[in-house]
Amino acid sequence: MTKQTLIVLGLILVALGLVTWAVSQPPAAPPKVTVRFAGYTNDTTGTRLAVFTVSNTSPSAVRRLSNYRIQIPAGNRWSNLSARLLSGGGSVLPAGSSETVTVPAATNQSWRVSFSVGPEVGITGVMMGSIAEAARFVGLPARYRNMNYGIPSDWIGE
Repeated sequence: MTKQTLIVLGLILVALGLVTWAVSQPPAAPPKVTVRFAGYTNDTTGTRLAVFTVSNTSPSAVRRLSNYRIQIPAGNRWSNLSARLLSGGGSVLPAGSSETVTVPAATNQSWRVSFSVGPEVGITGVMMGSIAEAARFVGLPARYRNMNYGIPSDWIGE
């Protein structure tokens, strides 16, 4: 065997090892994030906005995605009243940090907001998610999933 053949074979074996390792990993645990209602404010046009504090108490950074849902009570469950995107997009919250987020307030009803967060931050999560998706696409079992979790706020009564 030539040196080039050995190098290519070595790279293929390393790639197969990485794929095997990635697809055998369980999904990351749900992050420890809280969403607390902080009050109301108005924007420059006079629109009433609800102010929330999103806090990451996880030991590592989390990604807050740009989507959110306004939910209202429906019996003993919650129903989505609307789903929207935040104008500023998503953000990464380092461990132990918090941020303030405003959303248009629901009116004349009890409601809450639910933000989507993911425990995977950076290129590693993207790579592992892509590898696991490719494995599932070709029919291989893959435990790993790049999960996002809905984190609801406390209940806001009108």
